[in-house]
Amino acid sequence: MRALRSLAAMTALACALGGLLVRAGAASAGPPPAGSSQAQGAASAGPPPAGSSQAQGAEPIALAWTSPDGCPDRAAIRARIEVLLGGPPAAAERRLSAKGVVSALARGYRLELTVASEGSESTRVLQSVSCESIADAGALVIALAFDPDAVTAQEIKRAEEAKAGGATPSEADPAGTPGENGAAGAPDGDPGAHDDHAGPVSTAGLVRIPVTIPPAASSSAPAPPAAADGGPSGPPAVDAPPALSFGGFAAFAGDAGSLPSIAPGVRAGLSLGIGAYRVRAAFEGWPSSKRSLQDRPLAGAEVRLLAFAADGCRRLLPWSDGGSVAAFGCVGLELGEMQGQGYGVSVPASGGALWAAPRMSLGAELSLARWVALTLDVGIAVPVDRRRFVLDLSEGREVVHTPSEVSGRAGLGLALRY
Repeated sequence: MRALRSLAAMTALACALGGLLVRAGAASAGPPPAGSSQAQGAASAGPPPAGSSQAQGAEPIALAWTSPDGCPDRAAIRARIEVLLGGPPAAAERRLSAKGVVSALARGYRLELTVASEGSESTRVLQSVSCESIADAGALVIALAFDPDAVTAQEIKRAEEAKAGGATPSEADPAGTPGENGAAGAPDGDPGAHDDHAGPVSTAGLVRIPVTIPPAASSSAPAPPAAADGGPSGPPAVDAPPALSFGGFAAFAGDAGSLPSIAPGVRAGLSLGIGAYRVRAAFEGWPSSKRSLQDRPLAGAEVRLLAFAADGCRRLLPWSDGGSVAAFGCVGLELGEMQGQGYGVSVPASGGALWAAPRMSLGAELSLARWVALTLDVGIAVPVDRRRFVLDLSEGREVVHTPSEVSGRAGLGLALRY
């Protein structure tokens, strides 16, 4: 008992001494030196000026935002970020800085967003037809960079609430529709529609925003006036009509099968093109091809072929316009006359027959200049009526030439296009 009483007395004495030391320290504490950090903190007590570097540096998310008139400003973007995070960003060891610059394009808006955190920095370029949707996309990128878990939790929460209410997440909270204050879905052209608190934003809708990187727009091009739905006004884009072309062509041609021997010829005509299709009309001539009788080399016949041809062609390579090399497939018809003249006989005579032959070919063009191209084609012709050419001899008639069932054709020339 006596030992316990002694221990209690010593404890009471220690507490009393501790209290005296604390009061003495408080009494001796004076104002801190003028240059100390505590003095600086006291001097800066109170809300810092809006937009100052100290105010931004003290925030978990330091945001700089520049946008055209009528688009969401920095306060609206910060409100969207808070909605996505489920509240103001909590103070933590992690700090994030973001800088967004929105510029107007000829048809829409472009956002260049730079996000820096923990020594790393990344830049994204987004594009959309309205500045409201591009502002939502920028807020989503910043919120995900700061705390992706919080964004996911809020999206799950909204999905569960929508499911409980019997609606899909997009119906319960579509991106860009007015929230509690009507700011999230306000038209771009209403400057007063953006306040400090934006309505709920759905990440399910935001992920559908196009984010392709557009080509650099000319700074001198004026931005189109904004329409009521936030997009640029003006007529909708339509496909360009097929290009029309007109030209002429000439080529050296060759025939194998129609005449008695392989024969050179010429070809010249006009063409009309509509997009990938082309119609051609040409004159073709193979002036001379001879064949002698086997037992009488000095007697025989000279055969020539003159014809008009029409073809319909379709470009096969490339399938659309463009490129210096093009390939065509063509079908057509030859209509003309094949004539024969006998020689080496006592009474030379001549005769002719109608020439009609469907044909098909493959051709290629190589552009040499804007209006000039080198052409090459190969094909076949199938004569409808294969008339025989004969010589009247004293001992009777002898066949000199009969056209082949299938004739081969080829051509090499130049084409002019307008």
